[in-house]
Amino acid sequence: MKKNPLFLFVALCVCFCSCSKDKEELIVGTWQVTQTNFISNEDHQVVSEYDSSDGDWLFCFKEDHTGWVLADQDSMPFSYVLSGNNLTFSVQELPDGVSKDQGVYELTMTIEQLDENTLHTYIETVMRDIEGTYHYHMKKR
Repeated sequence: MKKNPLFLFVALCVCFCSCSKDKEELIVGTWQVTQTNFISNEDHQVVSEYDSSDGDWLFCFKEDHTGWVLADQDSMPFSYVLSGNNLTFSVQELPDGVSKDQGVYELTMTIEQLDENTLHTYIETVMRDIEGTYHYHMKKR
C-alpha cells in the first residue's frame, strides 16, 4: 500500500516533465524586444528605460543554434548556446564602429522566464560607470 503514493508521485513527475516543452524548442523563433531597463546595483533605481512596440528590435533563434539580431535596421548574425538558464551569444562580425578584441565576441544572458510567448533575460554589466543589471523583455512574433 505504501508504494501507491510513491508510484503516483513518480507518474505525475514523468507526465509533467514529458508534457512541457524543452527550452531548446521554446527559444526557437523570432522575438520582439518590448522593453529594456537598466537598474543600478547600488540604489536599485532605473537608470535607463526603453519601450518598443513598433518591432524595430528583433532576435531570431534558429534550430541550428544560429540566429540574428535586428536593431535600428542593422542586422548582425550570431551563434548561440543554451545551457540551463544561460544563453551565450557568439558574434564573429560586429557592426561598423563597434570595436572588439581579436577573436570572437561573447555575451551571456541569464534567462528569468521562458515560455511559448515570453522571454525575459538579464545581464550584469556597467553603463556610464554604474554597475547594474540590464533586463530584456521580449514577446514571440
